[in-house]
Amino acid sequence: QFSLVLVNIDPDVAVHQAVPVQVVITEAKPKRIALGIGYSSNNGARSEVNYANRNFMQRALNLNSSVRLEQNRQSIATSIDTVADENGYVLSWGAVGEATHIAGLQTARDKIGVTRSHTQGQIETRLGLNFQQEQRKPLGGTNQLVQALVPDWQWQRRAIDDLLYPRNGHVSELRLGGASRYWLSDRDFLRSYARQQFWWPLGE
Repeated sequence: QFSLVLVNIDPDVAVHQAVPVQVVITEAKPKRIALGIGYSSNNGARSEVNYANRNFMQRALNLNSSVRLEQNRQSIATSIDTVADENGYVLSWGAVGEATHIAGLQTARDKIGVTRSHTQGQIETRLGLNFQQEQRKPLGGTNQLVQALVPDWQWQRRAIDDLLYPRNGHVSELRLGGASRYWLSDRDFLRSYARQQFWWPLGE
């Protein structure tokens, strides 16, 4: 929510037992637009527009949206996140649409979802529900339409010395999801994921 934060103290050694701390903050502008152009060897020329609003609908909702156009791929995405409530819960909604035409195969993919996350100390949990639909049209082949409604649960524990530049500690992560043909899905499946990551410092 801030573009600049400055923390200052009086460097006088005589007052080192109780140094007054001065904090100066500059609030970030609520709206931002970013434009970009580029070129890649696999998708050719591209252009992109990103829009962010940190006070969407005057309710402190965080809106992020983007439109990306490439020669072989086009996509549009948007997400809305609430700020954490008094219990540390954040609610997020998202939608993504993507179309590709690569090597004679056309695909159209749509995805919508909602996630509720909670952070307490070193532990973060997420519970979400996502619906995804994909249509494939191969040149000279049979069209296919697949879809899945997937509940997803994620648990993560970060026991590290620094969130941005960790040098010591570990991260543990578990994730479970699945789908049923009785609930807007083409197949029954169960998905699981586990990760354990360690850091050891080589010196001071």
